[in-house]
Amino acid sequence: MIDKKLAEGIVASNRKVDFCMNCAEAKQARRAKNKQDTSTSAPTDEPGATLCIDLKVDIAPDRLDLKHILTSVDHATNYICVYLLRKKSEVEGLLEDFVKRCCKHLRFHKDFGGDAVLYASYIRNYLPTRANADHASPIEALTGKVPDVSYILRFGAKCMSNITHAAGKSARKQTEKVL
Repeated sequence: MIDKKLAEGIVASNRKVDFCMNCAEAKQARRAKNKQDTSTSAPTDEPGATLCIDLKVDIAPDRLDLKHILTSVDHATNYICVYLLRKKSEVEGLLEDFVKRCCKHLRFHKDFGGDAVLYASYIRNYLPTRANADHASPIEALTGKVPDVSYILRFGAKCMSNITHAAGKSARKQTEKVL
């Protein structure tokens, strides 16, 4: 710094400097820290689903005669979704309904039902949910980064909404939006 005249007021001395262990350790390069948790308790991207039918305790039918429970768990964000069913065979119907809606909106052929389910689960992972803190998406809760959703295809139905204003005349304003 003195030779290049980058600083003023520094006194240069020619005395010998002893070896300093703290200085040597501070100058060492550090290993890069892993950005992902690789331990056995790390969150996984795999969802799990359980149909509770073989319980040791009998589930009494509720007022709507629903006596089976389908529990769907996203282990990455601990998001739980529970469906109550009358019969075990309704699980297939629930999933088929979901696939049909996705196929209709995306104009998939019937042979692409599996792709519709994969795409729907992909979308659900990238959209905000009230189940997480600050309405974060499951991917954001898992990685800590806000996801980029600009490349997701837009689909849905057009709908009209009436907006009434309390002040003055109750003027109705209609806006067209995509749900």
